[in-house]
Amino acid sequence: MIKFTKKYFFPLLSLLLISIQGCGGGDDGNTETPPVNNGNTDPSFLTSLSSYAFDDDSRETEILIRCARAFLSEQSCNLSEISPIGAGTLRATIPLSSITNRLLVSHSWMADSFIETLETIDNQELLNMFGSVNTIVISHDVLPSFYSPRTGSVYLNPSYLWRNVDEWATIDKKEDPRTDYGRELQMMGFSRFIDPTDKNRVTTSNRYSDENETRLSSEIAPGMFSLLVHELAHANDFLPPNSLLAIPNYGVFTDYLYAPNMVQNQLKQYWPLRSTTLKNLASVMFEGKTATDRLKEVTPLDAGRAFSDDGAAMMYGYSYYDSYGAEDVATLLEEVMMWIQYGAVSDVAFVRNPKNDSQDCADYVVKWGQRVRLADQNVRARADFVAQQILGRSVFIELQNLPAQPIELVTETDWCSSRTETDTLSQSVRTRAAIQRDDSGNNDFLDDYGPRK
Repeated sequence: MIKFTKKYFFPLLSLLLISIQGCGGGDDGNTETPPVNNGNTDPSFLTSLSSYAFDDDSRETEILIRCARAFLSEQSCNLSEISPIGAGTLRATIPLSSITNRLLVSHSWMADSFIETLETIDNQELLNMFGSVNTIVISHDVLPSFYSPRTGSVYLNPSYLWRNVDEWATIDKKEDPRTDYGRELQMMGFSRFIDPTDKNRVTTSNRYSDENETRLSSEIAPGMFSLLVHELAHANDFLPPNSLLAIPNYGVFTDYLYAPNMVQNQLKQYWPLRSTTLKNLASVMFEGKTATDRLKEVTPLDAGRAFSDDGAAMMYGYSYYDSYGAEDVATLLEEVMMWIQYGAVSDVAFVRNPKNDSQDCADYVVKWGQRVRLADQNVRARADFVAQQILGRSVFIELQNLPAQPIELVTETDWCSSRTETDTLSQSVRTRAAIQRDDSGNNDFLDDYGPRK
């Protein structure tokens, strides 16, 4: 997730100087947008960090923390002190030890769970995506997760990693403020990843409850994988892997973020998203802008019809699109890698907005929806392009087992029921081990709304 506070987006050959926090973007030109990350621009943010690999008082730890916190004062990281993990190489194989050497946490259990989860995921392509990263931060006060191009770092919400009540108790309890956006609209955009054979969710809830008191690394892994692919897609978008060979050991990190190389700019050049209506709706839903009378009249069915042929993986891909397009890139890669890793497919839908903070899924009625969004030929082509730029290879072969087109979700039923009321996919669809967790009887379905990271 990204959120642009102060930004200066000059012509393509100029430097990209951006301050980012949370997942979002900004408008064209030199403007300021309100912070989304729940007030975390306060200097007290990220004060309790320690290094997994080094002593708290070591010079290495001091460098890591200084880089991780630099965006708070609109600074960048000094390349003479720290450079991206894969700097000076061309698509290097990144070992787990290189990642843990850049890991900062507020509590030791976060490092333990993070490393255990990466070992469980066991995906070298995911590890290689850390090559464009300076530091990895997991802290009790990070919500939502985000990537900062100013520091070249990812900041992860520890709710994805807790394993028991003691660990859950150390995490700050606050809601993502973006959940309040778009109340005046008629529609909401939902999405989830499911196993296409048994229709169970692939991810486990990040909320502690009587039904969800402990979690194994195998249960944590799918959700953490999805989060990491999303945030690391941002890192590899702003600093593509092919650019790492030229990173020197002097200057500041932002000196080497050049717009022409960015994946988002290439994607917008060849396969742009075109729906002005959805872009404007996204500015309300994810950026907190006030809805116009015209946007208030857009129905869920209207939004679904516009979305159907436009090539986005999720509604969140339209967030800050005209300024950057970074969320378009991240959601496309997320779709691809969740399919390759877990055989998971996405449900996307536009539902009726009850406008009353309802905790009852029956109030969230599907008016338009699709299963296996990645089966859409336009989405598939755009996703393969993103994979080629970030992973360095085509994923065409892996996508061959997808259906010929998306499957329509049952409409006029609630979002939770629609998960199991869709026709079963062909047995030719590959399924890998998925976590079987039912979403009935709780309100975790609300996590499916909008910016899920």
